[in-house]
Amino acid sequence: MFDDELTKALRITQVIFTFVTPVICAYGFVSNILSAIVFANKKLRSNQIFIFLFIIACANIWYFMFGMTSFVIVCEPWCNFQNTFGNQFYIMLCFNFLKLCSPIFILLFHILVALQRLLIILNITKFKLPGMLICFFLCLFISILCGMPYIFQGEIIKYNGTNTTDDYYSLTLTNSTALWFSAAVSILQY
Repeated sequence: MFDDELTKALRITQVIFTFVTPVICAYGFVSNILSAIVFANKKLRSNQIFIFLFIIACANIWYFMFGMTSFVIVCEPWCNFQNTFGNQFYIMLCFNFLKLCSPIFILLFHILVALQRLLIILNITKFKLPGMLICFFLCLFISILCGMPYIFQGEIIKYNGTNTTDDYYSLTLTNSTALWFSAAVSILQY
């Protein structure tokens, strides 16, 4: 009975990741492209808050671009490329690292927008945020640093089958150097 419930839950998860999540991410992708087009207007670019919102829309586009491809992780009933080297490399680099750096980047820019609004409301003119490029690269550096454990958490191992079509690849967490690096960066995050 337990195996049947587990199999049913796994099938529901596969359907959600394969069909539902890409559709929702495609909607977010298109709506953020429209937001980025609006915020890129010449009149709006004169205000620093709209520049921040433009960068947030671009970071959301980045996030949804990788979210639309979430089906490659659990598409086993419908595709046969789940255990290929390219797919495991994509999961390790793009899906784990690049997709998970984006929310941190978005959060940091939301904090900058809130800080800028607070400075405007309180009419504080002596303190100004640093230039846009400095804010951008600082937030990008922090988000990449926080995402580093996801790229070094494992390694791709090849399992040999009886013939060349049975070879498949999988991520593993046995790399001790990667685990130490993940632990060190996780401590720095807090």
